Amino acid sequence: MTEDEEEAVILLSRVVAHSCEDDYELQAERLKRLVLLSRHPDVRRALAIHDAVSALLPCIIEDRSSLLLLLQLLRNLCAGESLNQEAFINNSGVHSVALVVDRTLGLQRQGHADIVSTLKLCIQLLGNVCEGGVSQRDAVWKTFFPDRFRALALLKANVIMEPLCKVIFTCSHEDLNRLEDLCRSDGALLISVCFQALPSHGGPFCKDVADWIYLVILDLCSRKSLVPQLFNNLRISCTEDIEEAWFSSDQVTLLGCLVDLMDGKEIFLDIVQQNKIDLPSLVEFLAHILKEASHFYLESDIHVSRKLPTTTGPSGIPVIDVMGYTLELLKVISGFDCWDSKLDSMSFRKSIIDGLLQNHVIELCLELLKRLGPPELIYRAMQHSNPGEGSVQTAIDHAEHFLRMTRVTLPYRGFRRDLVSIIGNAAYGSQTVQDAVRSQGGLFLLLQQCVVDEENPFLKEWGLWAVRNLVHDNTENAKEIGTLQLRGSFTPVELAEKGYKVEMDVALGRPKLINLSPGC
Repeated sequence: MTEDEEEAVILLSRVVAHSCEDDYELQAERLKRLVLLSRHPDVRRALAIHDAVSALLPCIIEDRSSLLLLLQLLRNLCAGESLNQEAFINNSGVHSVALVVDRTLGLQRQGHADIVSTLKLCIQLLGNVCEGGVSQRDAVWKTFFPDRFRALALLKANVIMEPLCKVIFTCSHEDLNRLEDLCRSDGALLISVCFQALPSHGGPFCKDVADWIYLVILDLCSRKSLVPQLFNNLRISCTEDIEEAWFSSDQVTLLGCLVDLMDGKEIFLDIVQQNKIDLPSLVEFLAHILKEASHFYLESDIHVSRKLPTTTGPSGIPVIDVMGYTLELLKVISGFDCWDSKLDSMSFRKSIIDGLLQNHVIELCLELLKRLGPPELIYRAMQHSNPGEGSVQTAIDHAEHFLRMTRVTLPYRGFRRDLVSIIGNAAYGSQTVQDAVRSQGGLFLLLQQCVVDEENPFLKEWGLWAVRNLVHDNTENAKEIGTLQLRGSFTPVELAEKGYKVEMDVALGRPKLINLSPGC
């Protein structure tokens, strides 16, 4: 036994023997030294052999003056040492910590000092204990879920939220029953409170808190996808008046977390590649809420009563943000095999495409594009063109129904682009999607999207990507697009005044913007 181990054993015996003695300063010095020594694995093992945890647990109930130091010592002892983790459970350690938590929460209204520090140490201790195995996680979950977890989360302190979210993740990871607990009404209330620590709710952002929340949500996507159940219960559990909004801010946050996880995160791509994500269920869920959100948006007066923001990002209107995040998720999912060389399985790609078609996602995207009408550039050109001019007669013949329809406004900047990107990604290497778009009269519609549009950054690029994928190795589509080529040009008055005109490129069969200024 080393000198540090011998010293630690001696100090332990003195601390336990004099746990309630009047000489607080002497006891505190012993505990400080033990806390320092317990950082070393060999010391933790030596103290485990001498039943340190079982001897110290009664002290956290009896000795309130040294509580913080005792919790620090127990936390260190249970860090990676299985003997101490087992001793903690065998000696009702979780129950003892629960008593400390309840007592400390009761002091909150009195403004008692060290409340946050005490609770942080309690949760950190539980986190170390949970690393010990199934029995440890069972004991913590049964004792703390959901009420104590939620009471701790309601404190909204980052130093508490980080270890708390870690404990929730550790206990529920790859445990279907506990993941289902998180998606039921009580669990949704807990998740809702945890969401308040994220920047989307204006909370004090802490990266570690967000990372643990993301990992919990990632687990909810695996095997039996539980995301739909949580999504529905987040609406029920919220305290907002959502009769007009239709969706809650918590539901928006959940979708935003999924976007953050999917969009370029290696961990998500790795899990997808290992077939641990229930993508068909996820696509079905996203298709369902897109239908709901778009229907509510189109039937409400939101689309005629608000101004479009000048920047991208959440609008603060739940139904609009739900549409935006849902389309972003569908864009990422539909583009998995297009962009990532890791995901090269044909069966994987087919399952995505089948899901998009079976749940009518492509059909809905085309319908929403039709409701929007042509991009502003094309729309104004058609309005100012003379129907008798042969140069634009083809365009009028194919698009006059758009001009008769009541055009809805964009719910957010980039909405049109997102619709086009989903169709373009889905059409990549898929004749089934290519044929479906043609059969629904979508080829000319997609051809119209190949223009610059101020309210839809990169619309032209996504439009070209979609048209390219729709005609690739598809003779019927190429032939039909050939018949839709506009011959000649049409020039909106506004553009002409600024020295520009819109002209169809006969070779490529798409619109292009031409500068008429001298020397250009």
